[in-house]
Amino acid sequence: MPRRTPRARRSRAQLAHKDLEVRLASARTVALLRDKESQPLLIGLVADKDNVLRIAALDALGDLGDPAAGSAIATALADPDWQVKASAVAAARKIRAKETIGPLVLLLRDEGRIAADAMQALVAITGDSYDRAELWERWWERTGARYVVPTAAELKARAEAMKASRARYGPVREDGTQYHGIETPSKRILFIIDVSGSMDELVIDRAAFEGRGYKSYTKMEIAKGELSRTLEGLGPNVRFNILAFAAEVIPWKKGLVQANVVNRSNALKWVEKLQPIGGTSAQALSSALGGGNLEKGRTNTYGALTAGLDLAGRGTQDRYYESEIDTIFFLSDGRPTAGEYVETDDIVQRICEMNRLKKLVLHTIAIGQFQKDFMRDLAERNGGVFVDLGK
Repeated sequence: MPRRTPRARRSRAQLAHKDLEVRLASARTVALLRDKESQPLLIGLVADKDNVLRIAALDALGDLGDPAAGSAIATALADPDWQVKASAVAAARKIRAKETIGPLVLLLRDEGRIAADAMQALVAITGDSYDRAELWERWWERTGARYVVPTAAELKARAEAMKASRARYGPVREDGTQYHGIETPSKRILFIIDVSGSMDELVIDRAAFEGRGYKSYTKMEIAKGELSRTLEGLGPNVRFNILAFAAEVIPWKKGLVQANVVNRSNALKWVEKLQPIGGTSAQALSSALGGGNLEKGRTNTYGALTAGLDLAGRGTQDRYYESEIDTIFFLSDGRPTAGEYVETDDIVQRICEMNRLKKLVLHTIAIGQFQKDFMRDLAERNGGVFVDLGK
């Protein structure tokens, strides 16, 4: 609540004092008192001709922490005075307003400290951690119109996933890869994504997925959006491939390819075309025709994982078949319903046996309403990290 103490009112009034030192002291005081009623006056001071007063006003706005100051701070991010600009970056980091994101992305093209500060602010605001200006620019171009700043709870969930991966790997280099908050230093990665019919369903807890620029809130669009985000950020020294699966496995390529501009672009186009097999529209058509075979839309978890392990090679025990892949990201939305094995305990046991010599790291990502213990077991027993995206 705003402070209405005599001291707050007096300090607020002195923001318009003729003496510069009095105004500077007043700006510091209203911030210390968390006097929200002073915010309109501080916003006015952001345009003052005196750069010292602009700095004091921005510092105070940052301490007040109200996103309503976003437009004024966004304007100050283009201030010609570098100290003012630095104060604006610090304030933007604290208030976490959408209006500041675009100007912060522009600052990444500056040299030296301001660019570094702007990147740290973007990470604090969004929870994302791209390490190059062009990646932030592509991300903002794609998501800016629909973007909603994540809540503190959402940032906490992402931070916990990152913490788990860093505990396993240690600090990840700048050219590392991140997928659903899991970071890896691997340069030989396979992404396996579920395209079974149930991926056509809307997520239940929509609030948990807001602000990420998805085209819709189906599980398929969320999975595609995050995979596209990761593919765009792959470094040129990374080799990768993608498998989509429902009852059958659909590979993008026969093996790993370099993450150069052409291959990343082709992969993004392939991912964009992915649709749930036997989803809502297919079920409706089947019903209208009086039946039909929707078996292809079932979930063959075992088949997808074994296909991924087969792509990795026969293991390092055979010098002619060294493992091509060392890390797998596996995303699915439900219990196995098709394939050679559908019991989750059987799948976990057999995948662990197959991976005993291959030594692949298997990260798992679950989305939707189903018992997720087996996804956690798959990750933990194969050196990976489990992330639950929610319902």
